[in-house]
Amino acid sequence: MRRAYSYVRFSDRRQMAGDSLRRQLKLTENYCERKGLFLDDSLRLQDLGVSGFRGKNADVGRLSIFLEAVKQKRVPAGSVLVVECLDRVSRTDVDEALFLTMGILKAGISIVTLSPEREYTADTAKGSISVILEMVIAFALANEESRKKAERVQEEWRERFTRLDEEKITARVPAWLRLSDDRKTFALVPRAAATVRRIYQMAEDGYGSKAITRKLNAEKVPAIGRGGDWQESYVQKILTTRSILGEFQSFTGKGREKKPFGQPIPNYFPPVVSEAQFHRVQAAIKNRKRKAGPRGEFVTNLFTGLLRDAKDGGPVVVATRTNGKRALVSAKARRGVRGSAYLAFPMAAFEAAILDQLAEVKAQDILPETRAGDAEARVDSWSGRVHELDHKITKTRERIDRDPDIDVYLDLLADLERQRREAMAELDKAKQEAAGGTAEALGEMKSLAKLVADAGPDEREPLRSRLRAKLADVIEEGVVLFGRISLSGSRGRTYRARAACVQLHFRGDPRRYRSYLIAANARTGYWLVKSFAAAGLPPLDLREPADVTRMERLLARLNFE
Repeated sequence: MRRAYSYVRFSDRRQMAGDSLRRQLKLTENYCERKGLFLDDSLRLQDLGVSGFRGKNADVGRLSIFLEAVKQKRVPAGSVLVVECLDRVSRTDVDEALFLTMGILKAGISIVTLSPEREYTADTAKGSISVILEMVIAFALANEESRKKAERVQEEWRERFTRLDEEKITARVPAWLRLSDDRKTFALVPRAAATVRRIYQMAEDGYGSKAITRKLNAEKVPAIGRGGDWQESYVQKILTTRSILGEFQSFTGKGREKKPFGQPIPNYFPPVVSEAQFHRVQAAIKNRKRKAGPRGEFVTNLFTGLLRDAKDGGPVVVATRTNGKRALVSAKARRGVRGSAYLAFPMAAFEAAILDQLAEVKAQDILPETRAGDAEARVDSWSGRVHELDHKITKTRERIDRDPDIDVYLDLLADLERQRREAMAELDKAKQEAAGGTAEALGEMKSLAKLVADAGPDEREPLRSRLRAKLADVIEEGVVLFGRISLSGSRGRTYRARAACVQLHFRGDPRRYRSYLIAANARTGYWLVKSFAAAGLPPLDLREPADVTRMERLLARLNFE
C-alpha cells in the first residue's frame, strides 16, 4: 500500500480559530480512503502560522523535515504528499517554487492537490508542457496574491500613521499600559508602572537582571506580562526597551526577518521613567557587561571585575580561607596555573584602605576639565543630526507621494533611515555618557562608602550593592601586585606583613591614575596605606612587566612604617 503524507499550512495562526485546519485534514482523509492510501502521520507535517511567501516553511518549518526525510530515503519512493493546493507548498517567486516542487517529484514523490484534485509526478511534469505551465501559473498567482497582500498591509500601516491623533495604531501595548475604550489614549497601570520604576531603581543601584528577577520572585511581587512569575529575559527587556520612554517602533516580519518599519514615534506612550534615569541605567548595564564576574545576592567583593593581577594578567577574586575570613587572590593562582603565585591579601583591609583613599580624591584630579562639556556637546551635535535626517526623510516621503516613478527615491529613503538609526545609536551613547558622569558617580560613591560604614546588618547589603555599582562607574581598572614586606611596629619590633601595590585607573581619563601601597597583618587585621611617593617608591607603571619585576625587588627590601 502506498504511503501518503498530509501537509497542512497557513500563514496566520488566527486561522486556527476558523475552519482551515479541519477542512484541510478532512479533505486529505477522504482522498486517502477513496484511493486506498495509508495516511502516515508520523512526521506531523503542519506549519500553522508559517509563511510560504518568504519560504520559511521549506527552510525551518515542518516541510523542511519532510524534505530532509525524503533526502535520507526515510520517505519511500512512490509515496504521496497531499496538499490542499499548490500554494500550500510555496508562495515564493516562481523559479524558487518550481525548483522546490520539481525536487520533490524527481525524488519519486508524487504531489496531490485536493483543490483542484490533481496528481503531479516526475513523468507527467516531464512529458507535458501544459502541466509545467499549470504549475507556473498557480505559483505566479499565489506569489502575486501574497505580494499584494503584503503591500496592502504596509499601506494600511502607513494610513494608520497619518491618523495618530485620531486613533492609536495598535491595541497591543506594553504590560504597564492600557488603551482607552475609544482607542485614542494610553494610561499607565499604576501597580505595574510602580514595579517598572522599582526595577529601574534596582538596576541603577547595582543589581543585575538576574538579581532583580530573584528578588522580585522571592518577594512574590506580582509579575507583569504573560508569565506567571518573573523571567530574567523579561526584566532585561524592560531595562532596555525605549517604550519605557514613551517611544513606539513598529516592525515588519517575524523572527529573524523582523525589521523596523518606519521611524520610531516619540511621545506615543506615557513615559514610565525619566530619560535621564533611562540613560543612567543603560550606562550601568554597559559597565556591568565590561566588568564580568560572579554577582550573588550578598556582595562579598566590592571590586568584582575591576581588579587584575599585575604578574599574570588574570582577574583578582575573593577566596574564603580556612579561618572563615575572606581574602583577595589571583584567580589563575587559585587554579594552579603555572607562573602564578598564590598570595592571599585580607579583603577587609583592602576595602577599607581603598575607600579611605578614594574619599580624598577630587573630581578635578581624575577628570579632564572638558569631559562633561564634551558629552553635552556630543548630545547637541547628534540631536541636530537626527533632526536634520528627520526633515530629509519627511521630504523624501512627500516626493514619493507626488511622483509616480518612486524607484529613484526608495533607495534614498532606505539610506536615510539607515543613517538615522546610526545617528540615534550615537545620540543614545552620548546621553549615557552625560547621564552617567564620573564626577557625579564619585560623589555618590563617597556618600555610599560612609553609609556602608555606619549601616546596620539589614541595610548593609543593598548599600554595598549600590556602592559596587558606583565604584564601577568611577574605576576603569585596578592593577594589583601582591607581595610581602617588613612592617615596623611598636617598641622597635618588625613584623612580616602582606602587601598590595595598587594602581587605580579612572574612567573619566584612564591616563590619570592613583598608586597606593597597602600593608596588612592578616592575623590582627591591622592595615596601613600610603601613596607610592609617601612610601618611598618610584612612580612605576604596574601595567609594564619590567616595572612589575622592579617593584617586586623593591618590596623585598622595603621597611614600611
